[in-house]
Amino acid sequence: GMTRLLMETSLSEEQKRFTNIINRSLNNLVVIVNNVLDYSNLKAGKLTLDSFAFDVAETMEELRKHFEHALGNKKLTFTIQLQEGTPRFVKGDAFRLKQVLTNLIGNAIKFTNEGSIELVICVKEQDENISRLSFALRDTGIGIAKDKLETIFESFAQGDKKIASGYGGAGLGLTISKGLIELQGGQISVISEQGTGATFLFDIP
Repeated sequence: GMTRLLMETSLSEEQKRFTNIINRSLNNLVVIVNNVLDYSNLKAGKLTLDSFAFDVAETMEELRKHFEHALGNKKLTFTIQLQEGTPRFVKGDAFRLKQVLTNLIGNAIKFTNEGSIELVICVKEQDENISRLSFALRDTGIGIAKDKLETIFESFAQGDKKIASGYGGAGLGLTISKGLIELQGGQISVISEQGTGATFLFDIP
């Protein structure tokens, strides 16, 4: 908060640059601390879910706006496609859904230097009361080596040491996403090859 106030004062170009670096570092630390707390709560079985009606299209638009700046900086195109038949209003935990998608989209942006990111949402199964929604997030990034696909969702795991040093992060985002999806009665998987991008697929009722 104090850093944001500092950024609103009159600063030289050099001071602005330093303050922006501090702000980015603090934001990264907040993400890591929140991830560690969520991971601890997941492991202890203390993380609870809400269930209320929300607008799927509106929630996706909030995600698009959240990432506008990061996408613009890397000149990446981002499309969200709600396929025909996807219900607009559903009941579930919108906050945790956004947390999962924020983790996945954030990773896609981090590991994609050029090209596009696409999120496709459709109905996988439907009965009288339950819609099982399927989410597919595709990117044109660096991809994941085949020998790392089985461990990518493990805690503190990253593709390799170069990723840890070059891109940062604690390696908890995918673990937490997997835990949150499974807590909601869903499952997640990934299809990827090194150098050809990645597709993360998950579904939740």
